[in-house]
Amino acid sequence: MTSDNDRLRAVFLKRSKISQREFGERYGIGTAGMVNQLLLGRRPVSLAAAVKFAEGLGCAIDDFPGTRGFREKSGFLYARD
Repeated sequence: MTSDNDRLRAVFLKRSKISQREFGERYGIGTAGMVNQLLLGRRPVSLAAAVKFAEGLGCAIDDFPGTRGFREKSGFLYARD
């Protein structure tokens, strides 16, 4: 089964034409290390980070495979009950 982070990473690799370092700096996500941790699922993707990824990748949050039907809870995305 593919995790949401795997899906986000796939969209990132397909759409991003810049390095993780430049992406993180340009869209306010942080360092290349932070972008990498989010893409690998080592840190949860906050709603704010998801919005920044969507902006940088030229898509809506709902365009990330597997994120449709998510809601914010305490600043992080969780599957609806």
